Amino acid sequence: LPPNFRLIDVTDMRIVEADSSMKYVTLSYVWPKAPQLRLEMANKDMVMGPDRPLDKPEFRDRIPQMITDAMEVCREIGDRYLWVDALCIIQDNDQDKALQIRAMDVIYGSAVLTIAATCGNGAEASLPGVTLGSRSITQRTEMVQGHRLATRPWDFKRSVSESKWNTRAWT
Repeated sequence: LPPNFRLIDVTDMRIVEADSSMKYVTLSYVWPKAPQLRLEMANKDMVMGPDRPLDKPEFRDRIPQMITDAMEVCREIGDRYLWVDALCIIQDNDQDKALQIRAMDVIYGSAVLTIAATCGNGAEASLPGVTLGSRSITQRTEMVQGHRLATRPWDFKRSVSESKWNTRAWT
């Protein structure tokens, strides 16, 4: 992983410096059109500080729904750390951006799971099923030997290939 690799701690709701032993989830999504919270030199010390800074209104209200939903998914599946480019790369530091971008293959490849947000046209959208009322299709689910199994939508492949997410360079 690159130097100064950062993750969102979804338990303590802050950005932390990562070490190689930390397991994490990545989010692959389309940036929103509206301004969003981004890690920048001016806010770095605040969002990495103690006392759950990402829960404070000045930051929480600027986190797009997609990222908020991804944080919730991490908590629900028992993973503490999430990597999201906007919040883990210092966006106004060319050196940090270059280091992190050159390592995208390693960042995504080292994740325990990547959430590919193929729904909606950007980060303003919800991840289906995370926020109440956000599921646009109904899936049949069954419990089998203690595991909940779900059918995939009949048009899953088409929904991914025709999504705005599929036009991104990283995908």
